[in-house]
Amino acid sequence: MNTDRPALDAHLEADTFRRFYYLKEELIRFCRQNGLAASGSKEALADRVDRYLRTGLRDRTPAARRTQPRPRRALRPDSEPALGAALGEGFKCTEARRAFFESIVGPRFHFGVKFQRYLRSNPNATYADAIEEWRRLEMRTEVAEPIDPQFEYNHYIRDFFSANPGRTLRDAIACWRFRRSLPGSRGYDPSDLAVLGE
Repeated sequence: MNTDRPALDAHLEADTFRRFYYLKEELIRFCRQNGLAASGSKEALADRVDRYLRTGLRDRTPAARRTQPRPRRALRPDSEPALGAALGEGFKCTEARRAFFESIVGPRFHFGVKFQRYLRSNPNATYADAIEEWRRLEMRTEVAEPIDPQFEYNHYIRDFFSANPGRTLRDAIACWRFRRSLPGSRGYDPSDLAVLGE
C-alpha cells in the first residue's frame, strides 16, 4: 500500500484530501495561502479546505473585526513542581510537570481529560492535592469520558491502550504516526503493531 501522503495544495483532489491526515497547522497555512478564513476548529478548517478544493469558492463572509484587543490573561511563570507548591493559574501540562508526576505516581501517569480539567480549575490546590485527585480518578470505574470526533489522536491513543494495556505511550505514538500516514480510517487497527516490528 502506498503511504506517501500528497502535499496539501490547491491542485489536490478533495476526495484524496479527505483520505489523508493533515495537521491543523497545515490546514491553517493552506487557508492563508488561498485566501480562506484561517480560524476555527480543525474540523471547520478541513470542511473549508474541502469546499475550496471541490468548488474553488472562497468564504464570502468577511472575518469580524475586533474593535478592542482581546485582554491577555496574566499567567504565572512556570514554577518548579513540589508537593507543597500551588498549581497556579493557567496550568500547562509540560514535560517537566509530567516527569514530576511520574516520579511520584510511576510510569502509569498520564494527563487525562478529567485530570487536566481539575488542574486548570483548581489553581490554589497543591501538587500533593493533584496527585491525590489523579489517584482518585484512576480508581473510578465509570465509563470513559467521550472525546469529540475532531480529536483523532486522542481517540486513537485511547483505543490503542484499551487493546494493548501493557504498551508504552512511545509505542502508541509510533503506531499513530504510521496510521495517520495511510489513506482512509485513522482509527486504531491491530495491524498497526507491525510498525513496532511485530
